Amino acid sequence: MAAGIRIFGMNPFGWRIMGTLLGALMIPFMYAFGMKLFKKRFYAICSAYLLSVDFMHFVQTRIATIDVYCVFFIILMYYFLYDYHIKKSYTLGYRKSLVPLFLSGLAFGLGAASKWIGIYAGAGLALIFIITKFLESRDYIRELRNEEGYAPAWLKRFVPFHINRTFLWSILFFAIVPAAIYILSYIPYLVLRNYDLRSILDNQIYMYKYHSKDVLDATHAYGSMWWSWPVMLRPMWFYGGGDLPEGIASSIVCMGNPAVWWVGIPAMIASMVISIVKKDRSMLPVFIAAAFQYLPWIFISRVVFIYHFFSTVPFVILSIVYIIKTILEKYPRKKYYIYAYLGLAGVLFAMFYPVLSAMEVSRPYVDYVLRWFPGWDF
Repeated sequence: MAAGIRIFGMNPFGWRIMGTLLGALMIPFMYAFGMKLFKKRFYAICSAYLLSVDFMHFVQTRIATIDVYCVFFIILMYYFLYDYHIKKSYTLGYRKSLVPLFLSGLAFGLGAASKWIGIYAGAGLALIFIITKFLESRDYIRELRNEEGYAPAWLKRFVPFHINRTFLWSILFFAIVPAAIYILSYIPYLVLRNYDLRSILDNQIYMYKYHSKDVLDATHAYGSMWWSWPVMLRPMWFYGGGDLPEGIASSIVCMGNPAVWWVGIPAMIASMVISIVKKDRSMLPVFIAAAFQYLPWIFISRVVFIYHFFSTVPFVILSIVYIIKTILEKYPRKKYYIYAYLGLAGVLFAMFYPVLSAMEVSRPYVDYVLRWFPGWDF
């Protein structure tokens, strides 16, 4: 954000341009994630498309808040670790296998330094890494038992390199490097406000306590409980235009695309069931990512808002695409229903665009066409 201000000045465009660019970059990375998961271009396009027509993605990447930066790096950190997960390190080779680990750790450090939800992601990364090494170790044990005079070249190197040394490198990639990035992010405070390392530690304690009612015992008209976010009981109204002619409205509302969020709830559950039945482990990192971005909010006692669901949305979308893939593989003639669903998501984005972008429209259009429920107060 500071780079945008440096280039374009202390004005709304300067504040917003970098977040908007990262929001745009999320789209090709979602395409790449979808391609890596589902192996076909159509499903990769679906992944990128559903994110691009999600209301919250559009709003959050245009308003100069920091969530977009963290969510961008969360997508990256899981993308690179998923790359490590699906490519057996002993097949890829020891040195090459360290590259996605380093990139994932770098993205983790940048995400954590942006906002604490990036730190929540670190627990998910650790779990995926442990599961990956467990599965590789099982392959190693199987090869040892089946060895009959011939052993793969990687067998002798597996424990010393792919286990011991890899764990040591992971401490550097996922602990030391992120910690260094996090501390370096305080340079402006160290320089301008005479902060020291003790001040940084005190700031961490304050932020931790901020998540409880001990520090922030407040209510808010647009606060909402964590369980209500996927069903959008209480969208958040960011902006309401003033000095408008009678009968004209201008709003920015933070909510999800109903075709994405409402479908995402059953899709996430169905994709878990299908994965268990088919013994398909490909989606396991996606489920872990979604869980560690969403479930920590259960334990936050302070007032919270629907935009905290933003970092979970990419993984909800990947679950939807997994269901699309499952349907088309079993019922290829149902593709027109899939096209209709994708079209509906686009139509809803066009319908709600005025209240996502502050476009001036007639008040009756907002009140009678877009306000579907009493809680949708915008």
